[in-house]
Amino acid sequence: MIDKNNIKIVLVAIYSEKFAMIGESHGISVIAGELISKKIVKTENLLVVDMYAYDQNVPKEDIFSEIIRFNPNMIGFSCPYGSYDYLKDIYSKKKFSDIVPKPLIVFGGALPTYIPEKYLIEIDNTAVAIRGEGEEAICALVESLITTKELSSINNISFYKSGTIIHNKRKQVNLKNVALPYRNHIPNLLKVNAQIFVENSRGCAWGKCYFCSRDIYLDDYKSTKYRRFPLKRLEQDLINLANYSVTTITFADEDFCGSGLDEMHDIVTIFKNLQKIGIEFIFDVSMNVNSIYSNSWTDSQKITAKDLLSILKVLGLRKVFLGVESGTAEQLKRYNKQHHPNEAVMAINLLRDLKIQIEIGYILFDPLCTIPEIEDNIKYLLDNNLSEITSSLGSGLELRLHFATQYVMLLDHYYNKIGNKLYDNCFDNDTLNYPTYYADEKISKICYFIREANKTIRPLYYPLKSISRYGEVGALGSYSKDIKNIIMSIRKLYIHHIKECVALFSNGGLNILIQDTLENLEISIINLYNQNKELLSKMVAETQNIVLLTAVNEFEIYLAMKYGKTLVCRQYGGECK
Repeated sequence: MIDKNNIKIVLVAIYSEKFAMIGESHGISVIAGELISKKIVKTENLLVVDMYAYDQNVPKEDIFSEIIRFNPNMIGFSCPYGSYDYLKDIYSKKKFSDIVPKPLIVFGGALPTYIPEKYLIEIDNTAVAIRGEGEEAICALVESLITTKELSSINNISFYKSGTIIHNKRKQVNLKNVALPYRNHIPNLLKVNAQIFVENSRGCAWGKCYFCSRDIYLDDYKSTKYRRFPLKRLEQDLINLANYSVTTITFADEDFCGSGLDEMHDIVTIFKNLQKIGIEFIFDVSMNVNSIYSNSWTDSQKITAKDLLSILKVLGLRKVFLGVESGTAEQLKRYNKQHHPNEAVMAINLLRDLKIQIEIGYILFDPLCTIPEIEDNIKYLLDNNLSEITSSLGSGLELRLHFATQYVMLLDHYYNKIGNKLYDNCFDNDTLNYPTYYADEKISKICYFIREANKTIRPLYYPLKSISRYGEVGALGSYSKDIKNIIMSIRKLYIHHIKECVALFSNGGLNILIQDTLENLEISIINLYNQNKELLSKMVAETQNIVLLTAVNEFEIYLAMKYGKTLVCRQYGGECK
């Protein structure tokens, strides 16, 4: 029997090179806080291993050795998107064979929530997978180690029993009872300029977008989609972070202030209270378009929203991410988005007036889109100067078909009606997305162009975007402004060439002309790189940032392999030789 007073637990957040961001894995911070608050484990008997906080050159075996030396009774793995194949490759039950008694292995996070069977069948059939919110489940699992508590009585878990995988009922936790996050590992995260997260809410006030997998995530409790933590919890968490000298945070909320203007007023009140005691933050959020502007609002509501956002700007609001997704009413209807195209423009213009940074999500291509829709979308982007703030490029502009979503059902209906299958049934374990096709052959060719262009752009663009997102307090300091200028230039060039490509296909252009457009885009990106090469070299030398160094080196290797080491590029509009 395990001594309940000396139970030892390790929580591991898996790092995946497929997602280059460097930030706190907030899930294990919350789980760790719950275990300590409920007196399930002593602080000295809890090891939090956030792999984002480690130098990425550290061999993963060294990290596993640290885990094994701790001799834990339970090892919990937090598994974000992009981590499945990586964990499967490095995981082995033999790694933990020297630990006596054998620790209980628990998989939690985004991927085990959706595909628990994969973890139990392909990685470890003696483990337990937590589906969804894990605060209560993890405490109950620890209790099962020291009592006769049956796994069948624990909500939100899946496990093997007599050759069958059992999926217990799902239950949301009561946010009023959730403890403050564990923050003792913050110093290690700050050493690598990691993004630090806080939570004000969970869920989405709309929660009906057809490309979103929220329905399967909610399963047993679909009636409740948006919930807020007590204001005192948020305030105390911010105070705790300030005590660790944290000055920049990101709200992890899917829908910041999703319950309306009253909630925004509450946030203003909290930050004003903190300001009075000398605590200030720079913070980034994700918001719904209709949390900023709605055609249905009265003039008074529109004025109130602007006033509150203006105050939040003064209090530290730096950037807002908006899920605009499309500039055409037809496509927004197909996505089942809540807002209209003009509302997104009004929201963006309001943020611009207030000099708040903006980044937008945009799904330019979906399997059922048409050439006229794409033309209207590009016009929408260019007319409203949105190309420079569009977050994703390349394949990121294509709809990611997540399994078990309403959009899958839309494609199934199309198949039953037309007889044309637009997706493969086998999804990717890392992303949970199905490979998709396009009903319009011209769209397929345009997307081929985009994917080919992405081979040149992605190795440079995405690392730069990742390391600059935290502003001047991030890894690059004041150089982040220079990187953002490069990023915005890449985005403008990209949308410009997509416009040319669409125009060619729309007018029956030959494939050779499309290839010319592709080459022109590559030339433009290479010219832009060379114009900033000296500055990038200076940044690498002064910051010693590994992500930046790797991005520059890999782009140089790409250029050398394709063009040879004597590559010289003239100014934009010229030629590469």
